[in-house]
Amino acid sequence: MALERIKKKKVLVIGDTLLDETYFCKLIGMSLETPTIKTQEQRKELEEGGAYNVAKNITHLGAECVFITAIGNDEYSENLLNGGSSNVKVVPVNYDGKNIVKKRFWIENGGTRYKYLQVNKGSTKELQNLETDALVLQAIEPYSSFDVIVICDYRQGLITKDLCKKIIQSHPNIEIIGSSQCSGNNSNHIWFKGADLVCMNSKEFSLFCETENITEKQSTSHLESKICVTEGKKGSTLYETTKVEIKSDSFSVN
Repeated sequence: MALERIKKKKVLVIGDTLLDETYFCKLIGMSLETPTIKTQEQRKELEEGGAYNVAKNITHLGAECVFITAIGNDEYSENLLNGGSSNVKVVPVNYDGKNIVKKRFWIENGGTRYKYLQVNKGSTKELQNLETDALVLQAIEPYSSFDVIVICDYRQGLITKDLCKKIIQSHPNIEIIGSSQCSGNNSNHIWFKGADLVCMNSKEFSLFCETENITEKQSTSHLESKICVTEGKKGSTLYETTKVEIKSDSFSVN
């Protein structure tokens, strides 16, 4: 079974941490003086997102997982360093700034819940003052015997083109998997050229081909990598470097 094989793997995840702080509120009225909605907070949830979520999921599958990420200096830092809600083993690249947090406010009224407001806070611009590539490469060294390295770029500044190139070239005996969010209309998946596998959703795959001015059939040879394209409930497609396509159905998880 595939899950049994995963449990025997040692996986190193490198990437950006994003925090999702969600407030669930109930509508209680409108202010008479100003057009202000009044609510009663019912509960608050804090979830580790971005590449941190990838590390959590790998841990839940039973693999040994270590997570290298940038961690700022604020009230969220201690929880992140201690593994968050899933006891992930975290190796921090510390910077003197605030962690990236997305605060979302949901309001319930008449049995229906609406997202009323989202407030983003934090910044990783302080990473520009550090030699982050060198710090990440140094953090990788103790785990050079691991089976898999997963690079997850959420476009917050920790992952660079040169860093990806150095990781791929200096670890030829470790399986390298790359993944990146598209920022606006910009794909940087070419940074993972030469990796063993690059993961994208269908929109990112189309944008990658458009950015590189190639066809889907040219994608694997251009990237020198297998490509896994996820398609939600439709499952996923694996594009082999030999041009063979393997379809996989989606399935439910707890």
